[in-house]
Amino acid sequence: MTVIDLRPLRHVEVEQEEASGRRLTVRHLVRGHWTQQAHGPGRLLRRLQWVAPYIKGPSGAPLKTSTARVMVWRRA
Repeated sequence: MTVIDLRPLRHVEVEQEEASGRRLTVRHLVRGHWTQQAHGPGRLLRRLQWVAPYIKGPSGAPLKTSTARVMVWRRA
């Protein structure tokens, strides 16, 4: 399989424990996604914001690999 990077991934350091009390032991890829970001006075307004893909987890931890996934849009 050939992987073509359209944009370089950014790495996000996770130093603190998650609010749920979980502690990450591996790094993993977070896919790009859209989110409704709060903004404006009192953060009452929402705007559609693209979050680029990034690698989440502690530095030095192994990168979790999974089976390859290919998404295809087929026309009928």
